[in-house]
Amino acid sequence: MNPTHEVLTTLTTGCDSERSGDPTGWQPVTAEPPVVDVLDRAFWLRNPHDAWTWCRANDPIHRDERSGIWCITKHADVPWVERHAELFSSDSAYRLNRVAGRVEH
Repeated sequence: MNPTHEVLTTLTTGCDSERSGDPTGWQPVTAEPPVVDVLDRAFWLRNPHDAWTWCRANDPIHRDERSGIWCITKHADVPWVERHAELFSSDSAYRLNRVAGRVEH
């Protein structure tokens, strides 16, 4: 097993094992994965709570195939990732820029 796969397996199965599913009790109504496109402004404007809830329950280390960006979807996993900069990097991260003249919500 390569080191990255081992880390992702640990995150997926270990860091947040005391909780099952979403803490709100929401259960996915479909087995179909949502379309997550983190670089698409429309994805964020539609309030993607359902997509992230599905990912937390079914795919906590989600890879946005369109952009190649990995998404850590469980809050309990984020501090662990942040403390292990030797394994994770956001050097090539992309942030959505504001659109000139547009009111952001």
